[in-house]
Amino acid sequence: MRTRIRQRGAGLPGPGPGLGADALRASAHESADQLTEELAALFLLFSQLSMVAGVLLIVLVVTMLAAERRQEFGVLRAMGLSRGRIALILSVEGLGYAVLSSVIGTVLGWFAGAGASWILSERVADPAMPSAPLEFGFDPVTTGTAYLLGVSVTMLVFVLASVRASKVHTVSALRGSEGPRSAGAGRCPCSRR
Repeated sequence: MRTRIRQRGAGLPGPGPGLGADALRASAHESADQLTEELAALFLLFSQLSMVAGVLLIVLVVTMLAAERRQEFGVLRAMGLSRGRIALILSVEGLGYAVLSSVIGTVLGWFAGAGASWILSERVADPAMPSAPLEFGFDPVTTGTAYLLGVSVTMLVFVLASVRASKVHTVSALRGSEGPRSAGAGRCPCSRR
């Protein structure tokens, strides 16, 4: 009986550290790498969608601020304030919004990352490997980059929208009506007059 067992087990590896643990470890590392790449792509997609939504929201806020203060800008223009100064007023307000919103966004983003790391370390586990918690690291360079990106994108959108909003026609703003149309506005380019 023993000789038959020895003959059948002759091709198997002997006892020791190479008993398949290396293959199991390599498989676990491959699956972890694949999961990391998929999550990174998902988070990148969500961040890009958030940036687009944020830019649209900023444009909407600046447009609403300018529309509410249209008569005020008309009075300021009638008193001699230039369009550049009105754009500067809106841009300085935008700087305040940009700094405050970027601080809040950076702090909330840090907490969201820490929460996601904690949730994923609890939920994602390879049954073949002992569960080790995911480590959430704080990188000041990445955090500073996120903050500066938030401020710069917000300021860029605010400045562009402020320049557009500062082009208020003085008389129509004082009357509370829309400004005069430009020569070709609202007309079909193929029609003739």
